[in-house]
Order: sequence, then structure tokens, then C-alpha cells
Amino acid sequence: MELQPISLETLSGIRHSASLPPHERFSQPEFLHVAFHGEYRPGAEGKPDALYITAAIAALDTAWCSEAFIVDLTDLKYNWGDEMSWLWSIGYQQTFRAQRPLAVIVGDSCRNALQTLDPDEYKLHAVKSFDDALVSIRRQKPEYDAKVAAFHEAFRNRDS
Repeated sequence: MELQPISLETLSGIRHSASLPPHERFSQPEFLHVAFHGEYRPGAEGKPDALYITAAIAALDTAWCSEAFIVDLTDLKYNWGDEMSWLWSIGYQQTFRAQRPLAVIVGDSCRNALQTLDPDEYKLHAVKSFDDALVSIRRQKPEYDAKVAAFHEAFRNRDS
């Protein structure tokens, strides 16, 4: 059997760059910033692009486990494709029934299409700039922390 080499890059022509804010060694960074560059293919052809986006973020999150996500789409051209709605579930933690803070920076090349996917999620997570993204994730953090704390409290009290 001859194995075929694979990598995330074989899924899509989209590429990404990632960065973290300054943080202490071995501490959880406040956020993970991931910027995507390129063109999302239309319709069902875009499924591998959506897989690339979500897989790249999942891999980075596994390695750095940040408190929040800032996904930067200002350099991504996106016109249509339902799988892009997967973006809105980034950071959702089933255990806590809570989503880690998420902000999506949208640009002119993707704004209109993203708005049509899920207007409620768009209103909740879409922002115009990095500074707006910081405000958004910091605004979302207390609600997330409260849900996690409530879960832990319920877990501690389950045998009482």
C-alpha cells in the first residue's frame, strides 16, 4: 500500500497567519488571532475551504489554548457557501454549553455574504477592526466565565 502525503494545505488555496498577544510563559493567552488570506470557493466547492479554516483554528487552539478567538477575514474573499457558517461555532464547548469569546473581523470582500448566513450570529460576533474585536471578546468573557463557573458549581454540588 502506498500512502499519500497530506497536509491542511492540500484542502484549500486559502492560507492563514496566526499570532498571540504577549503573555507569560505557560499561561493562557488572552486570545488567538488568526487571519485568513485568499478566496473561498463558491457553494459546495467551498467545503474544503471551510474545513481548512476550522481545522487550522482547532490545531492552533490545541497548541496554545487561548481564552478567546479573533478570526480576521479582512483579506478573504467570500461570496457564498453554507459551510462558512461553521465559523460561528468556533470555540463552542459542549461540556459547559458555552462559547469562548469570539470576534470575526470582516472586510468588504466577505461582509455581505457573511451577513446572510446567520444574521443573529453575525450581529453577535462580526466587527470591523482589531480594536473592535478586542472590545467584543472582553465584553463576552464575563458571560462565558459565569457559565463555566456555574458548571463547576453544579458538578461540585451533584453529590451533596
